[in-house]
Amino acid sequence: TILSRETAPLAAEQDMFVNNTEASSTGGLAIAVPGEIAGLYEAWKMFGRVEWAQLIQPTITLCEEGFEVVKSLASAARSYETTIREDPNLAEIFIKEDGELIEEGDIITNEKLGQTMRRIAQDPMSFYTGSLAQDIVDDI
Repeated sequence: TILSRETAPLAAEQDMFVNNTEASSTGGLAIAVPGEIAGLYEAWKMFGRVEWAQLIQPTITLCEEGFEVVKSLASAARSYETTIREDPNLAEIFIKEDGELIEEGDIITNEKLGQTMRRIAQDPMSFYTGSLAQDIVDDI
């Protein structure tokens, strides 16, 4: 069995959200340490038949070349437009160069995620240690 659920950060405390319940769902304190990369890597080491980087490449391509916005994504973006506009990271993806929100049929990309996935393709554990891990912490 491979367990790859998220884990609480080392600095987490039982009462850390008592005086600020919004912090449990928004912002850096709401983020757990993701276990998916480590879990997928363990499964690959046990059962993989192709190179690790080859498994990651389709995700990199999707991030860099983009994909077409479908109706449900455009609708969800409209529902969260205020949040998207207030968050520079979300706006970078969901707000077009002309300042308008994405619409059905638009192509969206995520270059930063593509760069992160390239680093994970080279060294999956870099997500948890080293410069990639530090870059993620700094962004949060």
